Amino acid sequence: MILVGIGSNLSGRMGTPIETVKESLTVLQANGMNILACSEFYNTPPVGPPGQGDYVNLVVRVSSVLMPHGLLDRLQLIESQFGRQRSVKWGARTLDLDMLDWHGHQMQGRLNLPHPELTKRGFVLRPLMDVAPEWRDPKTGKSIGVLWNSLGITERLKIVKL
Repeated sequence: MILVGIGSNLSGRMGTPIETVKESLTVLQANGMNILACSEFYNTPPVGPPGQGDYVNLVVRVSSVLMPHGLLDRLQLIESQFGRQRSVKWGARTLDLDMLDWHGHQMQGRLNLPHPELTKRGFVLRPLMDVAPEWRDPKTGKSIGVLWNSLGITERLKIVKL
C-alpha cells in the first residue's frame, strides 16, 4: 500500500488550492501513480508560521512501479512544476505531496518512512481513514483508529464542497 498526502493553501498557476489539488490527481496518474482510492477533501487549519490560510488536504492510495526514492523524486518534481517553494519550514505552499507510507517499509535518511509527522497530524489521519481504514503504523503497530483517538480531536474536520 502506497499512501500520499496532498495539501495546498496558496493559489498558483492551476488556480485556487482546490483546483490545484484536483489537477495534482491528474498529474500523479500521468507520472506513474495509479490512484486506487481518494479521500474526501478536508479544509484544515495550518500548522506552522502564523498568517497562513487554511489548507485543502486529502490522501490518496496509489499503486506504482516506482521504488521509494524514485517516487519521492517524482513527487518533488511535480511539486516544483506546481510552483512549490521550499523557503520556510511548514510555510504556505501551492502544493505539498508527502509520501506517507510505502508498503509498510521503514526508512531513515533522505526519505523517512513512514512519514515522521503522520501519527501526530489530524489533517493526515482523518483522510487516511477514508482510503485505508485498515492501515497500521509500521513502527508501533497501532491502528489508525487508536492513533486518531490519541489526538483527542473533538471537532469534526470540515469536508470541502467541490
